[in-house]
Order: sequence, then C-alpha cells, then structure tokens
Amino acid sequence: MKKVKFAATTMAYIVKVVLFLCSVVLILYLMPKEGKFKYTYEKGKPWQYNLLIAPFDFPIFKSAKELKIERDSMLSGFKPYYIVDTLETEKVIGAVTAAFNKAWAPSGNINPTRKPYYLNALLEQVAIVCHQGIMSFEDHNNLKSSNVQEIVVVESQVARTQPINLVLTPRAAYERILVGLNSYASLPGITNMAQNLDLNNYLNPNLNIDKNLSEKLRDDLLHNISATSGMVQRGERIITLGEIVNDNSFKVLESFRKEYERQVGSFGKKNFVSIGHAVLVSAMLLSLLLFLFFYRREVFDNQKHFIFILLNVVGFVLLSIVMVRFTTWRLYFLPFAILPITMRTFFDSRIAIFANIITILIVSLMARNSYEFVLLEIMSGMAATFSLKDLNSRGQLVRTSFVVFLTYCFIYFGLSLVQEGDINSLEYRYFAYFGINGILLLFAYPLIFIYEKTFGYLSNVTLIELANNNHPLLRRLSENAPGTFQHSHQVANLAQEAAFRINANPLLAYTGALYHDIGKSVRPIYFTENQRNNLSPHKNMDERESSKLVVNHVEEGVRLALKYNLPEMIIDFIRTHHGNGMTQYFYITYKNKHPEEAINPKDFSYPGPTPFTKELAILMMADSVEAASRSLKEYTDESISELIERIVGKQVAEGQFKYAPITFADIETVKSCFKEKLMNIYHTRIEYPKESVQNQPAN
Repeated sequence: MKKVKFAATTMAYIVKVVLFLCSVVLILYLMPKEGKFKYTYEKGKPWQYNLLIAPFDFPIFKSAKELKIERDSMLSGFKPYYIVDTLETEKVIGAVTAAFNKAWAPSGNINPTRKPYYLNALLEQVAIVCHQGIMSFEDHNNLKSSNVQEIVVVESQVARTQPINLVLTPRAAYERILVGLNSYASLPGITNMAQNLDLNNYLNPNLNIDKNLSEKLRDDLLHNISATSGMVQRGERIITLGEIVNDNSFKVLESFRKEYERQVGSFGKKNFVSIGHAVLVSAMLLSLLLFLFFYRREVFDNQKHFIFILLNVVGFVLLSIVMVRFTTWRLYFLPFAILPITMRTFFDSRIAIFANIITILIVSLMARNSYEFVLLEIMSGMAATFSLKDLNSRGQLVRTSFVVFLTYCFIYFGLSLVQEGDINSLEYRYFAYFGINGILLLFAYPLIFIYEKTFGYLSNVTLIELANNNHPLLRRLSENAPGTFQHSHQVANLAQEAAFRINANPLLAYTGALYHDIGKSVRPIYFTENQRNNLSPHKNMDERESSKLVVNHVEEGVRLALKYNLPEMIIDFIRTHHGNGMTQYFYITYKNKHPEEAINPKDFSYPGPTPFTKELAILMMADSVEAASRSLKEYTDESISELIERIVGKQVAEGQFKYAPITFADIETVKSCFKEKLMNIYHTRIEYPKESVQNQPAN
C-alpha cells in the first residue's frame, strides 16, 4: 500500500515538473528575442537618467510621419502605365456599327441616301473617345483617390502622357460623343439617333494597366527614399538628465533603441538574451509554485488546482506576448485584473495577489515602460482582489470593474505628477485605455462560468442559484419528502454556522446540506421523518432488507444529482454524508435476534467514501446530530451536550474524518457551535396564562 501511494505521489510530482518546464519553454519560444532597452522615455517628458552618450555609431531614422510625407511627395509624380486594347476598340466600333444599321429608320427631312454620312460621323466620335481612352468608373476613382495626376497611355507602341481628367469613364465617353455630334449641322437628327442607340451598352473600357511595368517604376521611386536623416557618432551626447524629450531627441532615442536592440539581437547576443529570459521566467514561475508548496499545500497537491493556476498565469503571459508581437495595441487594453478575480473566486486572496504579481512581472519583461506598467497593474489587481471578497452577484463584478478603473486613473495621476510635477502633462488617452480595460473586465463573469464547467469548480453565484428552493430537485424533495426537506434545512443552518466558525466555506456547506438527502425523495416512506402515526414499513421487513433500502438513498441521490446536472462538489456531499458508517438500528436489532449468526457488517454499511474536505466533515456531523436530536426525551444543556459528544466522538473513533483536513480544535469548535444552536432551537417556551372567567368583558 505504501509503495502504491509513493508511486502515485512520485508520478504527481513528475507531472508537475513536466507542466512547469512546458510552460517555461512555451513562453520562451513565443517571447520576443530582442534585448530589452534599459531606458524608458516619452515625448514631452523629461529624461530621467544621467547623461546619455552614444556607445557606438548609429543612423538617425526618420519618423513614420516624415517617411509618409516623403512617400506621398514622391508618389505624386508617379505615372502608371496603361495600354490601349485595340481589340476592345474594334469590338466597340463593330458593336456600334451593328446597332446603327439595325436601328436606321430615316424619317422627316432626313435623306435615306445619307446613311453613310451619319454612320461615319458617329464612328468618328466613337474613335475619338476610344483613342482618348475609356477606363472603368472604379479604376478612375481609385486613381483620383491616390492623387495620381497623369497616366502614360501606350497605343501601338507609342507612349503619351495624358492627364487623368482627360481619361474617360463609359458615362463620360457617351456624353463626349453626344457633344461631338452636335457640331454636325449638315446631319439633322444625328444626336437623337445616337441617344436611341443606348451607346452605354457598347462603350466598354479599353485601357488596361500594365501592372508589371507600373509596379517596377513605383518601387524604383520608393527605393530612392532614404530611411535615415543623418548619423550620431560614437561618444556624441544624446540627451542629458532633466532635458525634455522633444521631437528631435525622441527621434534620436528611437533610432538608438532600434540599433541597440538590433545589435543585442544578433546571433551571439541573442543567445544570451534567451538565457536571461529563461532564468527570469523560470525563477518567477518557480516562486509561484514554491509559495503554493509551502503555504497552500492542499492546492499544490491537487493536480486540478495546480493546472488551473498555471494555465491562467501562462495564458495571460501568452496573450500579452501576442499583443506585443503581432498588434500595435497597448498592454493596458488587456484586463489583467481578470486573473486575480478568477483566482479569488475559486481560492483565496493570497493566491490571487501572488499569481497576479508573478504574471505582471513576467509580462514586464516585454512592456515598454516596465516601471509604470508594473505599478499600475499590481495596484489594479490588488484593488480587484480587495473589492471582490465574495462574488455573489453580477452587480459585484460591475462594482469591481469601476473600482479597477478608478485605481488605474488614481495611480496614473499620481505617477504623472511624480514624474512631471505638472498636471498639464497628463495624457488623457490613457484614461480611455483604462475605461476599455474596465469594460473588458466584465468578461470575467462568462469566463468564470466556463471554468466551472471545465474544472468542476463552484462559484458563490452558482451556489446561491443552487440554494434556491425553487430548484427542481428541492421542489421534488419538499413535495415527496417534506420531513426530509425540513431536516435538510435544519442541517444546512447548522453546517453553515459551523463552517463560519472554522473558516470553511459556509455557502458551500449550506448548499451541499440542502441536497445531501435528495435520494430519500424516491422512497420517502422508509425514512422516519416522513412517516405518520408511527406507521413504519420496516416493522414487517427483514433488517437486512430494511438496511439496504435505507443505504440505497445515497445511490439514488447520486443518480438524481447526475440526472439534474448538479456539480461534482455538491454530489460529494451526497456520497460522503454517511461515510462508511453503519445503519446501527438495523444492525443491532438483527444482531440481537440472531446472536449465534456470523454477521457480515457490509450488509449494514454505507459504501462511502468518507469526507475529504472540511465542508463534507461538517455535514456528516451536522446530519447525524440533527437527526439524533429529534429522539431526545428532554432538551437540556446536559442532554444535548452528551448527545453531540457521543455522536461526534464515535465518528472520530471510526476514522470518518481521517482524510478530511479538519483538526481536533476545529471539531471542538463545531461541537460547541452545535450545542449552542440546538439549545436555541429546542429552548423551553413560556407557557401563556389562561384568562380567568371573572375578567372577561361584559356584553
């Protein structure tokens, strides 16, 4: 047995080590490989470090704004090449000719013999617009929006430059033809004829862009743009302490940073950067695991808890890496406070704060302004933890979101005053970042729901929903087994108060107690609290059969709980509330009837398991004590105390709490609580005096 336990423990530690190493490797693989620039600065703010001297030569890179201006200026003279499609021109002329011949029907003062003159005039105008060039409306608009002033038109190997406003769209070509036809005074009615032909159907674009040639010319122009605007020589002063970072010094500092990170990112130095990241990330994650090992051992030993905490920390680090590497968004958009909120919901505030600090420290290795980032995020995480002692409603999350937003604003305001000494230096866009962060924080609610379904956890919100007496299972219990329903509520009240006293989860104990006996709703008549007039079906039954029927309420309860999708933690209350104890009444009765028979105790025993949490242990004690208290003939301090001591002492002696993390001091506190509560429940009531006949009022 010891060898099996040792093997299981060893395997659990091996799994933890593998998970730890996988987390470190994954973070290091995705983390940016560039060295971190050791200075932080912002435009318009003073330089906070000593005199900075250039340690090497580096070019001054132009800003993105400067490069855009040069690029736009260079492209303003760019002329894309378009080729006249002669085949398309011939198709247009052929289609117009066919349409004219089909529609020719001279009338009035038009001489039928002049048909060729009308056709030639029309085709002459069509040829003019085709030579001028017809372009699709979409392409024409794109050129205008790109500020292209001229294009080069190539027709029959001859190139000519043409202003963009002389390039026609199909609609403009049609209007140009009608204007041209108006000049033929000797051909009356020719304009009306052209209008009746619906020329729009035939004037297809005949200009096609030469993409290869145009892109080559465009690239040649952009290639001539220099990305730098000078050099800083080694030993040259860059900036001094207290000097305001203006546009020019900011550009120099940015250039220095890029060259510094490029040189550190070279093959040899990149290896050292990776080693440094490995040391820091490993140390930070290891400190989190050591905290759990020494101060939250029950969480560390639970594989599910271990994976959950590690998954959340690594998940937020990876999200931060994605934002830094693949987006231009600020890290302040990422709602880091979700991490301490979820940790606090399922664990305690110390785990929440410690996990948040470790996550922020790892992410700070990539953050631009590490000091500001760490200060803001750690303080906001603490505010989230303190404002959310217990998540009992969605409204609390809204309040926490608002508290986090105010914390961000308050800390940023103080930090800016310390750095600048001037309220006018505040950058109000940061408040917008904090507002978006606060809104995104509300997604913690659905995330908590996902965690509950995935890991089998229970939040207080879910427990409150389950404790509602309108839940189908509780309604079924109240209708089928009203005595058991009342018993369950009495047990729930005892368990909740005891949980408060020994720092267990009162809401979990209360809710679990409500459901612990739902199996009795299947055959309620076999349980004393649901029988009337002392009519018990057990009187005419074999004790072993009676015991089996009573024991089966645990199995029936688990079946119902699974059918109604109760959480696993609630089902544990059903499985363990009798542990592996015996149905003493039937066992002793059968033993007295058959003194010579060898009795198998398993015929009268519950299947177990025994309680393995504080809340489960409290329920076992409360259930037994409350049920037994109903059989007392008199309710005095002595009788109640003796009953509780006897029942709980027997459970301890049987080893029912062997695997529960409950101390003898806790058990004494629970017993004291039960004595106090039961005395309040069964206190002696005042006998009301009877009214004498003499004092009755007259009619």
